[in-house]
Amino acid sequence: MSRPRTGEKRRKGEKSREPGTSDIAEILLIELDKRGVEAYIIAAAASGSVYIGFKDPRMGKLRISTHEERSRYGYRWQLRTDVKVSYEDTIKGHKQFFYPADEYMRAIEHMENYYEIIQMLRASADKSGCGSNSTRRKSVHSTKTKSTSQHHKTHRR
Repeated sequence: MSRPRTGEKRRKGEKSREPGTSDIAEILLIELDKRGVEAYIIAAAASGSVYIGFKDPRMGKLRISTHEERSRYGYRWQLRTDVKVSYEDTIKGHKQFFYPADEYMRAIEHMENYYEIIQMLRASADKSGCGSNSTRRKSVHSTKTKSTSQHHKTHRR
């Protein structure tokens, strides 16, 4: 059966088509972009899973699927058709957020809030000077140099 066009009525007995993982991925990318969160599709697997990465690596990665992930992986965000209730998990050593696939808008809002927090933390760290790796390296290097030279002075006497 063909899918009715927008505004068309469904025939009696015709099932409504649930959005698939690739449909959800497209919606996610559009909605995240509207909110200033840059994301891109990494891969689409034969199993139907779609993998999405974020420009800011601190966001983690997103997996949209119909089944559990392999045990060695730990995607921060997961939208799954086999999950009925959203939940958080830390069993893989970091926070993971699981959402039923039909709650993708709620997941998008969560991702947007998470992204805003990351940006605020970055701005705060940059303001205090803690966010710059070059600053951090210089201070560590100068501390090592100072303590090494002090060490030699005390042992020469």
